[in-house]
Amino acid sequence: MSPTNIDESVIQEYLNEAFPLHRASREGLFDVLEVLISKHGLNPNSQTFDMVTALHEASAWGHIECVKLLIKLDASINARNIDGSTPLCDASSHGRKDCVRILLDAGALVNPPLLLTSPLHEAVFNDNWECAEMLIEAGADLHANDIHFGTPLHVASLKGHYKCAEVLLRAGANVNMAKMHQTALHEALKQGWDTDFLKLLLEHGANVNYINNQGLTSKDLAQKHSQNWDLLINWERTPQSLMFYARKCIRQCIKNYHLITFSLLPPPPTLLFCLFFMHPA
Repeated sequence: MSPTNIDESVIQEYLNEAFPLHRASREGLFDVLEVLISKHGLNPNSQTFDMVTALHEASAWGHIECVKLLIKLDASINARNIDGSTPLCDASSHGRKDCVRILLDAGALVNPPLLLTSPLHEAVFNDNWECAEMLIEAGADLHANDIHFGTPLHVASLKGHYKCAEVLLRAGANVNMAKMHQTALHEALKQGWDTDFLKLLLEHGANVNYINNQGLTSKDLAQKHSQNWDLLINWERTPQSLMFYARKCIRQCIKNYHLITFSLLPPPPTLLFCLFFMHPA
């Protein structure tokens, strides 16, 4: 169906809606959306009572062509809804990789000045690790704090999203950064995640002796004589290898965003594998 041969009754049905552009964007009806804006003069930046725009809807539902059209017709790419979320937040939350890429390429702020969350928090909360990678490559702040959970790594530990945690840590997220004196390791133990998740944090330098706001270390949060408790006790008592400390020191010196730059250089493969916890093919 092209814009020229859409039945006028169809268009009228949408015009009778309170928010016709939002419905067309939500349903992914490119031609209807184009007619409503180009022929009937509807404002692409019109908002619902919750300040949601058509671009929020198209981004959340993953309708690529609608997103492109709205951007082309000057829809506000960083519009904020009542919760402070931008279209990039919604695309990241729903795992719409193509929409995330389109929005970033069009200039969407990867670190918008939000009160509640960030696109990276949204991606991690819903285990959309590929979106998280794209956001990190675009310069997302690995250590941004939201008002609920802390950093994106805290969110990954809360939800038990191993792959997201791995993506964040490899990119240089500070494993010992605290929110209200609580680290990602404290959070993982409170949630009772398995030893694989704990090992990931420990191998990236998590401090087993860090005391939270209740005066408890990670060992205090683990059930005694459980697998997690045994892991923490053994980790504390067993000296780590020289490679462990060398890698930890180098990564701390390079810092997070420089780690990404470093990976683009031609370092010796052995060093690259070591720093990024990679295994030779």
